[in-house]
Amino acid sequence: MFFLCKCSGGFQVQGAEAAAVHHNSPPYSLALETLPAAVTGEVCGEPLDLVEDEDDSVDQRADKFIECFLRCIPSLLRPPSMANNHEVLYNQELEYYLCRKCSTHICLLRDCAYVHREFKTVHTATLDNVVIDTTPENHIMLDGHILAVVQCSGCHKELGRKCIQEGNHSNYLYDYEEGKFGLNLKSLLFWDGNQMLEAKTLQPWDGNNLEEWERELSEDDLT
Repeated sequence: MFFLCKCSGGFQVQGAEAAAVHHNSPPYSLALETLPAAVTGEVCGEPLDLVEDEDDSVDQRADKFIECFLRCIPSLLRPPSMANNHEVLYNQELEYYLCRKCSTHICLLRDCAYVHREFKTVHTATLDNVVIDTTPENHIMLDGHILAVVQCSGCHKELGRKCIQEGNHSNYLYDYEEGKFGLNLKSLLFWDGNQMLEAKTLQPWDGNNLEEWERELSEDDLT
């Protein structure tokens, strides 16, 4: 039995079979000493099981240990106050929103409930690849609503807010519904896959099917 603990310069495996585990930028590197034939333990509460064949060489056992450990890396490195509940990286829809900074897929157009024209925000109940700050101390009070910051899981750019608790009244300027998201269009890019399809058929896309609020976004708005 062993446990992984954070230490200066990386992580330390504590137990009968100790090994120093250092986390660098990918690919990860592990400085391993001796490994037992069977390894069991946990990383941040998640089980880490490794059963090896008796004929495995030291290198093979080390490779299996690394592979098993790396499966737990995301939960090990994720800040405790941030929870990423979406693991979808890409989708096959034709129309969706991307993070303006890193082009991570964020929201399907068909999932968007409506767009606030004055504040240029899109409101939806479903998002992919986002991190929500669940720390109460970081919540924002706005017009009686309690809001949490929503960030892109790819680059941690702030995209908008999630309504944690709806206020007693709804102001026209801040129309939030409990459990729903409001994203700033200035932080997003809109991808229309129909453009690519029409380009392949030598029929240039002229932009006539753009929504009115999309055309209203000037270059100054998006800087």
